[in-house]
Amino acid sequence: MFCKRDHTIKTDGDLQVLEHLADGTTRWRTRDGQTGVTPPTPLPPRDVTARADGRRPLPLLTSDTAVPGCDDGAVTHNPVLGILYAAVMVAIVVAVDLLFFRDQPWLRLAVNVGIVLVFGAFYLRFAGRS
Repeated sequence: MFCKRDHTIKTDGDLQVLEHLADGTTRWRTRDGQTGVTPPTPLPPRDVTARADGRRPLPLLTSDTAVPGCDDGAVTHNPVLGILYAAVMVAIVVAVDLLFFRDQPWLRLAVNVGIVLVFGAFYLRFAGRS
């Protein structure tokens, strides 16, 4: 079983599956000729109780059942934090404009650009990791 990263590479056509073994191990080769093995994924125990239609439920993969050595990088970003970050930046720009540079449009523009660049640098350094 592939992790998300390997599955994406396969879907993009950069990886060819050579062999699926019975234990879940997958051998593969990249477009560049490199070969690799994805080890079997340990599955959680199945729930032995049947569903209403008589079929057994599928197991869910959790973070402790991820493929060893395959970091999915599954970082979820909260859109509310991004909106809050932008709102704080706008509030600071407006406050600095009104308090310090009301009658100096070119200096106000330069300071606004500087504030946006500082916020952008902080975003790329700390929040942009994915």
